[in-house]
Amino acid sequence: MRIDLELPSGTFSNNQSVKGRVVSSDGKGSLIALNGQLIQTTRKFPSGQNIFGTIVDDGTSQGKVSMNVEPESAELSSAATMKPANFLKAAGLPGTIDGNATTAMLKSFGVPLNEATAEALKVLFSTAGSSANITTADLEAALFLLSRNLPGISFQLLKKYFSGALKFDKIFANTDSNTLSQMKSDWNEGTVFKKLSEFISGKTFDTQSLFSSDSIENLLIQELLSRKPGETDEGNLYFQWPIFWDDKELPDTLEGEAFYSGGDRNDMGFSVRVLVNPPNLGKIEVMFNKFKDSLWTHFMPENQNVRQLLEQSFPVLKESLQKPEWNIIKLSTGNIPVRRSFLSPESISGISIKKSALKKKFDLKV
Repeated sequence: MRIDLELPSGTFSNNQSVKGRVVSSDGKGSLIALNGQLIQTTRKFPSGQNIFGTIVDDGTSQGKVSMNVEPESAELSSAATMKPANFLKAAGLPGTIDGNATTAMLKSFGVPLNEATAEALKVLFSTAGSSANITTADLEAALFLLSRNLPGISFQLLKKYFSGALKFDKIFANTDSNTLSQMKSDWNEGTVFKKLSEFISGKTFDTQSLFSSDSIENLLIQELLSRKPGETDEGNLYFQWPIFWDDKELPDTLEGEAFYSGGDRNDMGFSVRVLVNPPNLGKIEVMFNKFKDSLWTHFMPENQNVRQLLEQSFPVLKESLQKPEWNIIKLSTGNIPVRRSFLSPESISGISIKKSALKKKFDLKV
């Protein structure tokens, strides 16, 4: 059997023997750990499946080759669940890490605890040179990459996201006060879209000091995590946007993700989740769900007093939302999910170090 792969330039040669495992699969295809490289293919294979074969370069386009593949049975030990200690060793992770906490993180991301995942993690961490000093942000980035079948080259970008480095207060931390004041003024006047377009095109502001590599990476991650809908698959739009509060000099980050179907029929549905953090109200996560002529909005504030205020305002809010296209409008509240970041699964505590690995230090004075 032959499949087409997008291979990094210079990593493989014609007639080279290769072997690997399928790390994950979804409607778009599969992610394969192939000879120490993470490679994508549009063909879907069972997760954990072993493959091997020979590179055959047909010279039709740069960086694209075909590979003769002989898939083995899907009932393989590589697809079987591993013990935490064996998994950590196979992934090249320090033995001092608590395997149970790591296993819980994998389950939260929906990533299997098997040899294919271990090999993929080993590739990512060895390439980044972070195996010895792995952090929770490192592991979150790697597991998120595998869970969404993203290219391996996006690992460093995802690490910056999960470490919090791509938030707008961090991006603009070194921006001069005059530029920040102008940005805040433009935001309040409703001209921020026009100003940012001019800013990106280099017509206004000192772009060298303001448009840093972090702000570019912020745009890149929004592009990475968004995709247009297909005929059978829904599309999603991930976004971040700066918000200026009255008593804050640096902008806050409004973060959200929308899932929607293709087409322009009125009965097409969508769901949107956003997270905002007003200084006087605390974090509020909001879900908007539309299906045919029904709209459901679910508010999840971290402050219980804010929750009560929202519930008291529902009659006025519901009346303001009354439109001919909405036959049913539902408003509700709930508890905000515990997440390390917007894109993290609920209730993960991160990696931890075994107690036996912690050495006590004594400062004795005589």
